[in-house]
Amino acid sequence: MEQAIHLYDLCRYFFGDPESVTGLMSNAVHGGIPGYTIEDVSGSIASFPSGAIACISANNCAIPGK
Repeated sequence: MEQAIHLYDLCRYFFGDPESVTGLMSNAVHGGIPGYTIEDVSGSIASFPSGAIACISANNCAIPGK
């Protein structure tokens, strides 16, 4: 189970709302599995008013049944 959302929550707690955010996501591993419609890899960069920059990446690349 992927829990990256909590890293975003922590960044906002410590640094406040970001000034800018960019990100990418893909279904790199599970694309051939019927009915698997969510992204399994993602990455983002956020900048904050204090000058802090956060880079967060996440993946859920476990192969079902293995």
